[in-house]
Amino acid sequence: MELKCLSPCCKKYPSLYCYCTEEPQTLCNKHIIEHKDSSPHLFHNIKTIYRVIPIHKRFSMITYLQEEIISLKQKQKSFMSELQKVQVMINTISITVLQNINNKIRMCHSLLKNVLHVKKINTLYRRINSSDKNVNVKDLRFEIMKKFDAIKGKNWKIIYDDIKNFVDMTQNFNYCRSDLKQENIDDCVYFFKPGTTTLLEFDVKGCNTKSFNLTFNENQGYLAGICKIPGNKLFITGGYVNNMLIKDCTFMVDLESKTVEELKKTHKRAMASANYYQNKVYVFGGFSGGIAMRNCDVYDLIEKNWGSATMLPTSVCNTNAVNLKGRFLIAGYQNFLYLYDVKGNWYQEVAKVLVSAYNMIVKNGEKLFLIGVRIYTGNTYDLKNWKDSKKLSISENSTCKPIVRGNYAFYSDWKSNVYRFNCSTLDVEKIMTLG
Repeated sequence: MELKCLSPCCKKYPSLYCYCTEEPQTLCNKHIIEHKDSSPHLFHNIKTIYRVIPIHKRFSMITYLQEEIISLKQKQKSFMSELQKVQVMINTISITVLQNINNKIRMCHSLLKNVLHVKKINTLYRRINSSDKNVNVKDLRFEIMKKFDAIKGKNWKIIYDDIKNFVDMTQNFNYCRSDLKQENIDDCVYFFKPGTTTLLEFDVKGCNTKSFNLTFNENQGYLAGICKIPGNKLFITGGYVNNMLIKDCTFMVDLESKTVEELKKTHKRAMASANYYQNKVYVFGGFSGGIAMRNCDVYDLIEKNWGSATMLPTSVCNTNAVNLKGRFLIAGYQNFLYLYDVKGNWYQEVAKVLVSAYNMIVKNGEKLFLIGVRIYTGNTYDLKNWKDSKKLSISENSTCKPIVRGNYAFYSDWKSNVYRFNCSTLDVEKIMTLG
């Protein structure tokens, strides 16, 4: 990839990255001030492109790159072999599909000819309660469907199997995996009845509640990190249990089969939300061993393993976050309001506002709401300016992911209360207590 300075007509080779947008901008030293002045509302995190290679690290880096090249070439060879099989499969599928479509066209032409000229048709199949003498459009549709089923025979079964094999085949290669889509995966508020294995579900559409007894090997608690992930599953990590013990377990719950998969453990942690983005779950800070944490732990849903991101600038607990196109806006106790850039792996303070132990971030369109002992309002295109809009009388600890529907946001607290936040009036209403 050829690097160029962002400034038009500049021929100097860039020496700096600016992480002010979703994609890092490359700049030369001459144009960095011009770039900052052109977009003063953005956060400009400047990093040098070049980093020094320590002498004692050169051998390990050379070895890694050589091994990676060999591995990639093997993958390339394997993929080309599989691709040839797939091409044959696609040709077979294409021929079969086109043959069936042509058969259906001929069938419709034959029936049309009878309707136009003969004014009667031979029907082999009869709908229930249909007339023995007269025929109508529903009868025609039923006749075509049944005859088409008879013609295609077992071909469709072969097609479906081939397509499934093709999908399974491509997913065996890491570089062919597409991101599990985030859109519209959140529809309910989930939390556990403390000290049990009972999962509580609050459906925001109808304000209905359900409970499920799951097969955990230990009771679940409160203030755990819980978020919905693709595949209609829940990701659960940490939390308090009886006698204020903090958990280090991580689980994945299939909401359809109600099965529980135990994942690798991580730090003992409570008071930190879990946040999904592009096949990974991010957990910022938290509380463990009587102190707030600086750790940012990242769980890879593909590799099924924990990793780490850059440590937080300061220890923080009671963290909640919202995703702003590849950047997390994180709020936490005490007075912590920072932006984390996933690609750049850096943090930057957004604004100095009062962030209490009771906080929740809600994003509704471009509007942002920081709910705590006070409610601050802001927007996604100007994160520096927040308005102190209202004092709030209802405040409890929560690591819940709020669900936004229309003008309302729904969330729960550690006492199993469910709240409804009005994004227009900024009113918070406790609508239900579960558990």
